[in-house]
Amino acid sequence: MSLIAGEEFQHILRVLNTNVDGKQKIMFALTSIKGVGRRFSNIVCKKADIDMNKRAGELSAEEMDRLMAVVHNPRQFKVPDWFLNRKKDYKDGRFSQVVSNAVDMKLRDDLERLKKIRLANNEKEMGFCDTGCSHTRSFLLLYPHLHQSFGSFVLSDDQH
Repeated sequence: MSLIAGEEFQHILRVLNTNVDGKQKIMFALTSIKGVGRRFSNIVCKKADIDMNKRAGELSAEEMDRLMAVVHNPRQFKVPDWFLNRKKDYKDGRFSQVVSNAVDMKLRDDLERLKKIRLANNEKEMGFCDTGCSHTRSFLLLYPHLHQSFGSFVLSDDQH
């Protein structure tokens, strides 16, 4: 990068609802997007045929469009299925790369689904039990007036 930035140099790019630093090299600048790591950004740059030594602020609009096309549809550009971060989605069974706000939405959907089926491992995450439900069970035997309601203990109506 030269000491003087050109007229078309962008210091901050807005990509997928994320501010990307234009002074970083494109491979490392893409990692500021949620769901895109260094390995995935490396393969995206290779599939989009973009020089990885270029700074993010030096990219043209056409090069950014190619990058975003690969990020949104990695399987069309022959990125292997094992490389993607969403394998065999529960609802549609597809392999995909989830980025930006979709990462949080998918995580929330997965946790809600696990809450519904009350999976044993998920009970530990939700706070039902410390280790394998033994602590919670002994606690409830000692204090029968407390009952369990979706991960939190509440007082029964006669205890208020």
